[in-house]
Amino acid sequence: MGTSGESLLDSTSVVDVAGDGIGRLIRPSDRLRRPAPGPVLPALGRSIPRILEGYLWSGMTSGGAAKATWALLFPFSLANVAHWMLPPVPEGRRFAAVLGAICRGLLRVASLLLTMLLISQLAVVSLDLFAAQCLAPGSDCLSGIPSFVRDFAPLRTAIGVVPLLALIFVLDRIPSSDWRSRNRLHRTHSSSPLQPQDLPRTPGLRTLHTVAALTCVALPLLGGPFRLPTTTFDLIVWICALALAVASLLASTVGFSAGPVIRGGLIAIAVALVGIAVVRRTPLPAGLTGGGLGGA
Repeated sequence: MGTSGESLLDSTSVVDVAGDGIGRLIRPSDRLRRPAPGPVLPALGRSIPRILEGYLWSGMTSGGAAKATWALLFPFSLANVAHWMLPPVPEGRRFAAVLGAICRGLLRVASLLLTMLLISQLAVVSLDLFAAQCLAPGSDCLSGIPSFVRDFAPLRTAIGVVPLLALIFVLDRIPSSDWRSRNRLHRTHSSSPLQPQDLPRTPGLRTLHTVAALTCVALPLLGGPFRLPTTTFDLIVWICALALAVASLLASTVGFSAGPVIRGGLIAIAVALVGIAVVRRTPLPAGLTGGGLGGA
């Protein structure tokens, strides 16, 4: 489980003074588990007391398989942190304001493309490699799977689509959850300037990520973003899905902010497009066109 607090501070015992149990701020302690003063530093002809503290973050990286899955979210964490690393815009500086807006817009677009990349790659694996090819009737892949799974076309499609929809739901719920620590040492007053607060555009940007992710499920089913469907109805659905993905990218550049009705409507439209694409693509062919990406 990583370095212990005692070895980190070279002390016989330590006590937590802050943290949430996963990241811990510790100090040496006495026999009564009270924070003890650190070693005295002789300087300028007198003794200067010091406070010795250490930070233990092994709880963030050590654990079971469930904790290891958080590594998948690390790029998204970097994108969130990058927003707060952008320099503040001085008042009355027009050029700085324009440059700051461009940087923030590019960062939002990069974050949205990161979501689309993740879902697109997983869609290729789930829909094409697994559901369309591995579970195809007569395939030798995973021979232990019952034959009715291969022969029942709607079930094959559901096996490929449902995990993607579940992942999108989880990604949508994670940023809307309250992650404040329940540890009494880590609580801060709600009026503190250091207390994280939701930005006004956060719900709208979260909706854009969800909508774009759903279009990345619909488009591979329709042949991919670079291949036109052959039937008129499929072409209309393909245009709607592609337009929704492009609109999400454009809206992210300026920061999308809308009420719950509009946000819910956009998600409902994206879900409907996925449902139509699933119905139109069932039964799945032996392999989606171009690996689901519309390539040659």
